[in-house]
Amino acid sequence: YDEGWGFERMDMPTRKRFVRYCVARFSAYRNVWWSLANENSFIESMTDEEWTALFKEIKHLDPYQHLVSIHNAGRIYNYTYPWVSHVSMQYYNAADVPGVVPLLRDIYKKPIVLDEINYEGDINRRWGQLTGKEMTYRFWIVYIGGGYATHGESFENSPWISTGGKLIGKSPSRIAFLKKIVDDAPELKPIDQYYVMNMAGKEGSYYLLYFGKKKPGEWKFLLPDNGLKEGMKFKAEIIDTWNMTIESVDKVFEVKRQDDYKFVDTKGQSIQIPDKPYMALRLTRIN
Repeated sequence: YDEGWGFERMDMPTRKRFVRYCVARFSAYRNVWWSLANENSFIESMTDEEWTALFKEIKHLDPYQHLVSIHNAGRIYNYTYPWVSHVSMQYYNAADVPGVVPLLRDIYKKPIVLDEINYEGDINRRWGQLTGKEMTYRFWIVYIGGGYATHGESFENSPWISTGGKLIGKSPSRIAFLKKIVDDAPELKPIDQYYVMNMAGKEGSYYLLYFGKKKPGEWKFLLPDNGLKEGMKFKAEIIDTWNMTIESVDKVFEVKRQDDYKFVDTKGQSIQIPDKPYMALRLTRIN
């Protein structure tokens, strides 16, 4: 938004000229994607129709068809339009509780990127006071929901939020640990978003469960029925998402149907979970 630069006062021909310059200047770089605004509704002089005109200008001019979206504040742009490649949404609570990201996936039928899920930091602003544990927790909530999140930090003694530099928070290493888990997994999709909102993976072969702030102590082996057949076997690993450890469970789990909705272990086995928050389980099919 403006803050003295003059963008808010430009007329549409000048805005389009500026967009043409940006596309010509940056589109050759493979690591570029377009975000038409940071908090678009703060540019009060622009209507959604004018934002649409700029979207179409980019789609027409960019020969490489990079990803393109727009970042909201109080007014959310219509992400269903065909010229929008993904949802770029600033909605803090969507990263705070399970179930919201799968709902957004169903609504928009596009990749969901939650931009700005608040910041790890200690500044005197409500959006910049997350602990490292809370920031990491929100990332897990988003990815278990089948979405993506962006990281930021805002410490009084760090210039990162304004000028970049070295990250000093506690969450980046934990987010990198999550990234390794995601990279090693098939595409994470919600398994049963209506009843088991803390589970993602690939039906019948891979399951990732995140317990968040709860401390279950024990998890009885039980999976939604989609993609499973009796006799399939799984191994299990306990993931401490904060201490960044992965421990194999010394058991093999063979599934059988319990009813129309669930499969359980043939021996009724459970997994003991350490009595602390931010734990996860990874189940991988072995036959």
